[in-house]
Amino acid sequence: MSRHGRWAELLPPTVVILAAIVLWELVVIVFRVPEFVLPGPMAVWAALQKWRAAIWFNAEQTLYTTLVGFALAVVGGMGLGLAVGYSTLVYRALYPLLIGFNSVPKAAIVPVLVIWFGIGTIPAILTAFLISFFPIVVNVSTGLATLEPELQDVLRSLGASKREIFLKVGIPRSLPYFFASLKVSVTLAFVGAVISETVAANRGIGYMMLAASSRFEVPLVFAGLVVVATPDPGPIAEARSILSHPMGSIWAPRAVVFNRVVPHAWAKAPAALDPIGTNLLRWAAEAGHHEALRHSFATRTGITPTALPWLAEPPASPLALADLMRSAGFDPQLS
Repeated sequence: MSRHGRWAELLPPTVVILAAIVLWELVVIVFRVPEFVLPGPMAVWAALQKWRAAIWFNAEQTLYTTLVGFALAVVGGMGLGLAVGYSTLVYRALYPLLIGFNSVPKAAIVPVLVIWFGIGTIPAILTAFLISFFPIVVNVSTGLATLEPELQDVLRSLGASKREIFLKVGIPRSLPYFFASLKVSVTLAFVGAVISETVAANRGIGYMMLAASSRFEVPLVFAGLVVVATPDPGPIAEARSILSHPMGSIWAPRAVVFNRVVPHAWAKAPAALDPIGTNLLRWAAEAGHHEALRHSFATRTGITPTALPWLAEPPASPLALADLMRSAGFDPQLS
């Protein structure tokens, strides 16, 4: 992305956030709102500086419980989502139970967890897990359900078994849905951890906010809210920015089909796989993955790039790719 494009992306939200902060401060000053009702941004910033050590101490605990609960939700949600999407029997048996359990407010479960595990870290981890688990299950199973029947028919005609289709096509197809669910689940995990800490904990941002509110130290309460709203785990953000990109979500599962399931059949009768293969090449070219795709095709099929002009070099545009593919006898299917 160019520097101009990056500024065009960052400037609008930055301006809106700064304007909201200024308006907030002005409202507090003009209407003389008491600090114990609504502290201004300057008072919140002062609380952040004054209680920095205490905030950091409690934030570490909240981050730990959130990440552990979120990790459990990722592993469990991915596994159960794949099972629900793969087996109709599992779907019919578990999906109504999952829907019913998800409708239960998680705050109502925290007292039960306290009775079972006591006050401390475990209830917060389990609450973060329970509240962030369901979106992952639903999205992964939905990703498997979107596998086109026509694509499955083509793969079966090429000798792929149900297990191979599931492992080499179904799981990659569910990955964009999986990473999309992480954007929701990681936020819910923070919510679950903080909720549990406000009910039964002796450390954490939720506990700190509850203790501060009992002493009417409202700026510290808002400082806790700022801390909870700020974290954005880098690896998750990076992964989701790649796999939730429109071209990435289209290209990723089809690239696995191209690389692992159909290359040898394509080498024998490439025209039989149109428009799947030609569309894949078009998507790859648009997404900037031409070099990796070209190398994979050459190594897996034994066909040198020079034998197929539309693989020899990156095309200047999708239209240029279409011209090259027509010269090789392929239907580009650009519509």
